[in-house]
Amino acid sequence: MTTHGHPMRQAEIHTFKRQGGAGRGVDWIARFHPYDLYPVFFHGSDEGAAIAAAEAIRSDAIKKHEAACITRQKLAASRKSLAQEPSKFKETE
Repeated sequence: MTTHGHPMRQAEIHTFKRQGGAGRGVDWIARFHPYDLYPVFFHGSDEGAAIAAAEAIRSDAIKKHEAACITRQKLAASRKSLAQEPSKFKETE
């Protein structure tokens, strides 16, 4: 089954709480997983704020780029299906 849409729709959000008390920077960090694909940190004063910051970026990316992602995914799928069809031409020696 092929799923069309922006890849960020499938990205999990992981959150991390700072240990050692407040006053030394942000208290919560959120990241999209896989980390190497989405190397961005979001922060907030609580877990909900960090998640909200990540979700705002996800929503913006989907709004701006999902149509192009779907077009590319459908094109790639059609090319793959064409490559798997038997040839309509006779091979000559």
